[in-house]
Amino acid sequence: MPPKRETSRLTRSPGRLLAFSDGVFAIAVTLLVLEIQPPHDFGNLVQGLGALWPSYLAYTFSTSLLADALRAEQGLRASVVVYGSTLWTAAALFNIVWAHLRRAELLDPGLGPFGARAIGRRFASLL
Repeated sequence: MPPKRETSRLTRSPGRLLAFSDGVFAIAVTLLVLEIQPPHDFGNLVQGLGALWPSYLAYTFSTSLLADALRAEQGLRASVVVYGSTLWTAAALFNIVWAHLRRAELLDPGLGPFGARAIGRRFASLL
């Protein structure tokens, strides 16, 4: 009788993926903040900061394309389409990662099936 093969499942911790994604976001946010140059006229600081509103908006939306279009007051429709497409793509990729984690059973067992479904519904609502 041949020896019985043990079928053990390789379990992986999502810690490396989380650390990588945190690093990517940290770098992206840093690059966005570097784009914002403070005003040099401190006598009119409030007005100078107010004039930077497209940069703050771009920082919140994470794209300088939209801020540049807002400043130029041209190409707004195209920049919004690009921005929306970027957000949709990010949401779709996030859902793909979530689906893989569920199928591969890489989620914390303490989350339970109801918690996993609830989070999955929230992610799906991003699309």
